[in-house]
Amino acid sequence: MVMVAPALFVNHGGGPMPLLGEKDHLGLTKFLRDEVKKHVNLKEIKAIVLVTAHWEESEVTISSGDRHELYFDYYGFPPETYKYKYDAPGDPELAKRIQTALKKAGIHSKLDPKRGWDHGVFVPMLLINPAADIPIIQISVLSNQDPEEHYNIGQVLKQFRKEGIAIFGSGMSYHNMREFFYGRNAGRVVNEEFDEFLNDACTSGNSVRKEKLLLWDQQPGAREAHPTRAAEHLMPLIVIAGAGGDGPGERIFNWDMSGTEVTISSGDRHELYFDYYGFPPETYKYKYDAPGDPELAKRIQTALKKAGIHSKLDPKRGWDHGVFVPMLLINPAADIPIIQISVLSNQDPEEHYNIGQVLKQFRKEGIAIFGSGMSYHNMREFFYGRNAGRVVNEEFDEFLNDACTSGNSVRKEKLLLWDQQPGAREAHPTRAAEHLMPLIVIAGAGGDGPGERIFNWDMSGTFRLSGFIWKND
Repeated sequence: MVMVAPALFVNHGGGPMPLLGEKDHLGLTKFLRDEVKKHVNLKEIKAIVLVTAHWEESEVTISSGDRHELYFDYYGFPPETYKYKYDAPGDPELAKRIQTALKKAGIHSKLDPKRGWDHGVFVPMLLINPAADIPIIQISVLSNQDPEEHYNIGQVLKQFRKEGIAIFGSGMSYHNMREFFYGRNAGRVVNEEFDEFLNDACTSGNSVRKEKLLLWDQQPGAREAHPTRAAEHLMPLIVIAGAGGDGPGERIFNWDMSGTEVTISSGDRHELYFDYYGFPPETYKYKYDAPGDPELAKRIQTALKKAGIHSKLDPKRGWDHGVFVPMLLINPAADIPIIQISVLSNQDPEEHYNIGQVLKQFRKEGIAIFGSGMSYHNMREFFYGRNAGRVVNEEFDEFLNDACTSGNSVRKEKLLLWDQQPGAREAHPTRAAEHLMPLIVIAGAGGDGPGERIFNWDMSGTFRLSGFIWKND
């Protein structure tokens, strides 16, 4: 007996970032790599029909080649991200059958044997099924972004599920990139209300589900999540909802990408994560085999929870170069357990200071709190705008010294307003202050007394780096 294959919507993330181990995508990467297979029996399904948000056409367009090359429809990523391979076969006969079924339902479509599979296909599929042994049919969304037409497409595709053919939708349940990059609000999930609307709609039976989704753009927060004329990333979800059949759907993935959750390494051991590019081969062979401490990681999580700070444990992510580069020099013996902790992608100074204040309690147990970042991190200025004889961040560096060598209340007050200081955004550009956040965490962990500047170094006469320590409570 042939299984009824599922209809499944997945978020594919930003460009190739789920494949790069980018910190904001770790939850999504884990879901695609480890969780999807719990809901889809890859050994039994006969093919995957995949509706991608990154292919918009005036009529439904269906990939119909025996093979399709990859279409790298993203820009500005490392060279290796343009060398991915995903050599799953196509299925020309299935493509023709889909076209015939759509025609019977009065839906115009065309076959395309040449267009490559875009990153809405190959990025999630490289994680879901790296074996690439299941035929794939890529299907476009409609450029009119009409919800009823997309729901109807899904209802046509539903029949193929009875043959063991899975229907996948690849998009994003939230896709306001302007808000994501330029307007991130610390501590607020900007699409929380709309996300709950989608959950309510998709976990309803067919008639209610359709009624709700056809009016999606009238819901609170809808156009903040998917701006007018830019809702292409929602359309695959609506197609999948149409393919879902009479019963309710199930939410199998819910992940906060708002940058308000601390992540704590919790493995017994962690491999190294070489998160840099273009360096000599020997720089990718370093070893740093210090142990982790799962019990301490859990205690840190508990302490953060008591302070109202969300966190999660991660037993797998490797130690990045912010850990192993300094530690290879500080303690090459690698005999002291390490817990790696993330910064928040919202880059909110108060939240980071508060994290430090929670971590402070562990110092009394002989546990050191290190922050690894850069007191100056404008790499564009460093590489392209170097002015001989001028330290570009001199004024901001002195602000940091003044703040960090003050007592706790003054220190916190100053650091919470760091971005209003002269030279602040030249030192740490807008949306790129992640290298300052560890210093703010450490300042929070410093206790009541002032810190001490123990490092002050001019790098090629271009910028100045400072390091600080708090020895006493």
